[in-house]
Amino acid sequence: MKVKAPIIIGICTSILVISIQSFPIPYEYFLPVPDCEVTSEHALLSDPGSLIYQENARRILSQHQPQDFRYFFENFEIAGPHEYVMMNVRNDEYCFSIRMRIMHWGNLTPLLSKSSYRYSRELLRVKWKILDEGGKQEVYFIEMHELID
Repeated sequence: MKVKAPIIIGICTSILVISIQSFPIPYEYFLPVPDCEVTSEHALLSDPGSLIYQENARRILSQHQPQDFRYFFENFEIAGPHEYVMMNVRNDEYCFSIRMRIMHWGNLTPLLSKSSYRYSRELLRVKWKILDEGGKQEVYFIEMHELID
């Protein structure tokens, strides 16, 4: 019995469509990474760890929603009793580093491995909020969807 090519192609296409629907791939996998060009607001502030730099970064974030940016892991920091993740935040308009206080490690845990420090990993669909704590604003890391290697 001869099997015709269109039938085989149809079966293969159906299997592919079912597979894609069963294991959705985030659309961010197919987007180019925005270039990281220093914006005029940050041009004079070369130290992302400085208070003024972080205040400017919080001001920019406060005027946007988390989904307006792409996020790239830089490192972890410990300051007193608090733990922070430093991220490079960018879109077509901005590129800066922001320090986010970690409330729950959740799916940040894989970044603790030493191999994570070799390169920046993209963190998909990061959620954060800015809260006042004792008269000082702080960015809190809430969650992320997953990592892109």
